[in-house]
Amino acid sequence: MTSIRIDDLHISQEIKFIDDLNNIELVSLFGGENNDINQLFYYGVKGLEFMLAVYAIESIFLLTKKVRNFL
Repeated sequence: MTSIRIDDLHISQEIKFIDDLNNIELVSLFGGENNDINQLFYYGVKGLEFMLAVYAIESIFLLTKKVRNFL
């Protein structure tokens, strides 16, 4: 897929370029490749991975604290 930087176009060409876009191209232009539920699942999985990492760090912290108290 080719890309056109808007700042490379003259102002009269910018307006014509934006007017000629269809819906799929407009969605891609504003940051979404397609309206797919997989993107929502991907966001949820990344959130769960973050929570798991925080839990792991907290567990390691508590284990080291118990070892220090034991010694």
